[in-house]
Amino acid sequence: MEVVKISPRGYCYGVVDAMVLARQAAQNLDLPRPIYILGMIVHNSHVTNSFEDEALLRLMALIDWKF
Repeated sequence: MEVVKISPRGYCYGVVDAMVLARQAAQNLDLPRPIYILGMIVHNSHVTNSFEDEALLRLMALIDWKF
């Protein structure tokens, strides 16, 4: 049996697309603020913190949202 070692591929296409959309939303000043993300797009604290730096607020559940 041959074992082939591959290099890390990073995030899947769906996660990359979601991160791009989130960043585009943060940069679009025509959208109402604040912008909320329900849950985590990816379980990576560096990515999550960078979204918070871009004013994308994370809700862990809808109960966190104050109507």
